[in-house]
Amino acid sequence: MTADPVFPPETDAASFQAFILLCDDKDLLNRPKSIETSDRCDGLSDYPTLMRFLIARKNDPDAAVNQLQQSLNFREDRDILPLYEVVDTEDFEQARQFCAGWSVSKCETGASPKPDMLQMASVFHDSLVRFVLPLCNMMNDRSNSSTPVSSSIYLVDASGLGLKQGWNLKSFAQEISWLLSTCYPETILKVFVCNAPSYFATVWKYLKKWVDPNTAEKIEVLGSHEVSDALKENIDAADIPTTFGGDFDFDHGSLPVLDGSIRDRLSWNSPQESLPSGPLKFSEGADGKLMAMAVGGSRRLKRNEVIATIDLDGGE
Repeated sequence: MTADPVFPPETDAASFQAFILLCDDKDLLNRPKSIETSDRCDGLSDYPTLMRFLIARKNDPDAAVNQLQQSLNFREDRDILPLYEVVDTEDFEQARQFCAGWSVSKCETGASPKPDMLQMASVFHDSLVRFVLPLCNMMNDRSNSSTPVSSSIYLVDASGLGLKQGWNLKSFAQEISWLLSTCYPETILKVFVCNAPSYFATVWKYLKKWVDPNTAEKIEVLGSHEVSDALKENIDAADIPTTFGGDFDFDHGSLPVLDGSIRDRLSWNSPQESLPSGPLKFSEGADGKLMAMAVGGSRRLKRNEVIATIDLDGGE
């Protein structure tokens, strides 16, 4: 952490400095042993991440450091960081589409990992905080570039949700809610449950009891007739998928589509100029440039491929 932090309205400098001192005293700012020495610590101990934990605990440094410790313990106990490097790319893409069906295991060197649902959800959200949000923060054309991008809006299509499926979501909702609120606090700006069937309101009253209250407050259930107007109040029409009444031609579960400014900011190693499937991370090169790396497993082989580089000193 070298740059001075920009404090959002929810935090204050005194609380943040007290939090940093507590983290340092407990050795929570050290580079995890399970990542490469060249890997960035985005999503682990960078300023935006630490601020998210402090905001989640309402500027209470002691509570924030306890939650950060709990998050780091979970990552270590469940081998999340080693798993990120070798997880099968097909499993990762299934997680992108919220399809779970994995059995529990530990990640062993040389073995094909079989992550469970919670491990896979954590690996997927690590891709958000370790690659997607940092990439957004590297863009110089944002309207308020001094404020870090630290949260996302989630769109959920509930049109195919059957009544039995809804009632069976209790365990899933409880575990995912715990994971997000504990390990990825304040990464959710809003969750729109779109095209919800009429009976979902009853199901949601039941499920809401098992969801972290702070997360539950950010979930808005929309009937099909409410979707378009509600989304356009929060998202530009150009960025709303056409299936929800916007202008963005995008199918659920597809690979991210980069806008022109992000694509041009990167120096690509392939003519496709697009992100591949599977987990991605940033590493620092010897020349001072950042390398966007494709990791994870493919056909039982571990990837470690540079897909693009970015010069943080250039590209206004």
